[in-house]
Amino acid sequence: MRQEAIEAMTPYMSGIYANPSGSHRFSRIARKAIDEARDDVAELLGCKVAEVVFTSGGTEGDNAAIFGAARHNLGVAVCSAAEHHAVLHCVENLKGKVVGVDATGVIDVVELERVLQEAQQSDDASDRVGVVSVMAVNNEVGSISPLRQVAKVVRANAPRAVLHTDTRVMPKRRLAWAAWNYQRTQDDSESARVCLHYWLNKLQPLPFKQDMIVSLNPASPIDPAKILGSYNYDHPVFDLPAIAAQSELPRLQGQQRTWYAGAWMRFGFHEDGYQAGLAAAQGLLARQTDKQEALA
Repeated sequence: MRQEAIEAMTPYMSGIYANPSGSHRFSRIARKAIDEARDDVAELLGCKVAEVVFTSGGTEGDNAAIFGAARHNLGVAVCSAAEHHAVLHCVENLKGKVVGVDATGVIDVVELERVLQEAQQSDDASDRVGVVSVMAVNNEVGSISPLRQVAKVVRANAPRAVLHTDTRVMPKRRLAWAAWNYQRTQDDSESARVCLHYWLNKLQPLPFKQDMIVSLNPASPIDPAKILGSYNYDHPVFDLPAIAAQSELPRLQGQQRTWYAGAWMRFGFHEDGYQAGLAAAQGLLARQTDKQEALA
C-alpha cells in the first residue's frame, strides 16, 4: 500500500472510528470525513456528489455495479472469463455473456466485438448490452488487458437511435402523444426494459405532416420498411483525460477562428450545452467588437 494511503487512513483506524450514522460528537466527526472524501472523489471523477456511493469493499462494489445496471434496464452484462468472481458470478447469475480469453488470461477482443455486434443487430431488445466489465490487471496472473482496444470496440457498438415513421411504438390514443414518450416492456419484474421515443413533430416545427419518431434502443421491433436511418450514438465519457482537456478549452477558444460549444464541455446536461453555446457566442461577439473598435 502506498505510504500516502497509510498516512491518510491511520487516524480513522486508531481514533476516529465512530459510526458516521450516529448523532454524537465522534460520529459527526466521522461523517464529516466521509462527506469530504465523497466531495473529493466527485471532483476527481467529474460527477455529482450524490452519484458517489461508498461500499464495504470491492466485492460489494462489483455486485452493486453489475446488478444495478441490470435492474435499471441497461441490458445484458458482459465480462471476460478471467474476471474476479465478484464480477463473473454476477454476470453468470444474470445469464449474461462471458467472453473468452487467451492463454495468458487476456480478453479476446475479436470475440468481444462479435458478441457486441450480435447484440446490437438483434431484433430482441432484451439482447442489448448494458454493461461491459474488463479488469485492467488480472489479480491472479498479472496479465494486462488492452483497455484502449476494448474501449474502442465498445464505443463502436454503442446504443442505437432509430429514425422512423412507425407510429405503433407511440401511445394508442393520439391525444396521449407527447414530445417524449416512454415505453415499458410487458414485464412486471424490476428488470423490465424501458425505451424512449421522441416525437420530432412535437419537438420542433417540420415542413411536412408525416410523423417522425426517433427511438432510443427500441424495446419492440420497428417495421423495417419505415426505418429512415439507424445510428449508433455515444454519451460523453468524462474520464480523467477528458476532464483535464476541459481545463484547456478556454485557452483554445477563438484560435484559428474556431469556437467550441457543447454539453461535453461540462457535465453533459442540456444546461451545460446552453451555457457553453452562450459563452462561445459572447466570446465571438466580444472578438468582433474589439476588431471594430480597433478599426474605428
